[in-house]
Amino acid sequence: MTEPAFNVKLDTSGDPVRAEFRWSGELDTEQTTRFAVWIKSQPDVHQNALLAVERSPDGMTRTYRHQFKPRHQLDCGQVVEMTDGRLVAEFPREVLAAYGPTFSWWGLLSVGENDRDTCSPEDSFVNLTS
Repeated sequence: MTEPAFNVKLDTSGDPVRAEFRWSGELDTEQTTRFAVWIKSQPDVHQNALLAVERSPDGMTRTYRHQFKPRHQLDCGQVVEMTDGRLVAEFPREVLAAYGPTFSWWGLLSVGENDRDTCSPEDSFVNLTS
């Protein structure tokens, strides 16, 4: 199996917020795959969360926010497009509001229990008020 090349775009200009994940190569369909955007609050760098999409081996898809401190998961969002090599998910803007008004982010691709790739774009600093 070829390791995938991975890229993420996060559009916070509207409501809902849109995350677009792109990859090349094959993903192991026998394990759960997680596409995620890791959010790190700038006002409080200890406040972090994942906006994630999980695709299980049986084809079920789940979208959620996983907050680390305090630990909490919230089912939210939806997948609006999924094709080979591209997945687009939307999350309510209010889900990000607790981490703002400014935060940084990067993308994460995991298969099973293993992190496969990360993506840290140059424009990874977001100001929700602008």
